[in-house]
Amino acid sequence: ADFHAALQKTGDIPTLIGTSFLLADIRVALGRLHEAEDSYQQAIRLATGQVGLMPVGTADLFRGLGELTVEWGDLEAAEEHLLTSQKLGEQTATTDWLHRLCVSQARLKEAQGDLDGALALLDEAERVYIRSPLPDVRPVAALKVRVWLKQGRLAEALGWARDRGLTAD
Repeated sequence: ADFHAALQKTGDIPTLIGTSFLLADIRVALGRLHEAEDSYQQAIRLATGQVGLMPVGTADLFRGLGELTVEWGDLEAAEEHLLTSQKLGEQTATTDWLHRLCVSQARLKEAQGDLDGALALLDEAERVYIRSPLPDVRPVAALKVRVWLKQGRLAEALGWARDRGLTAD
């Protein structure tokens, strides 16, 4: 947050936008969803005010905003944000953006009740995953287990937990 505030003072808009989605994702992980939304919205205003191509990271801003709107049950807005993210990402994506987009799209499919579609997108997310310095706060395997539980595939979910040494305790 301190680094982000310092960037605002320097006027380094591309770097500011590139780090805004990271700060917002941290806020989401901490459960500070409205603060995350504010971060996304402020950075989107900066990005859309730039001349020429959108700065790198802008696709992730819309992706993150899409995930928030899924969380809040506004699936129509989520679909729009994720579509915008997809269009922007095709022009100016970061290396691991496609992985995050697939995870976000899977969350939307899950919320829409398309559990098979969600699993297909999570499979794609695993396929395109590129390790980066960013922490993986929502591992795809754990997201798959949540979908399996909704599908009633308890044996697979239990097997996954057992393989990792997890218990109810």
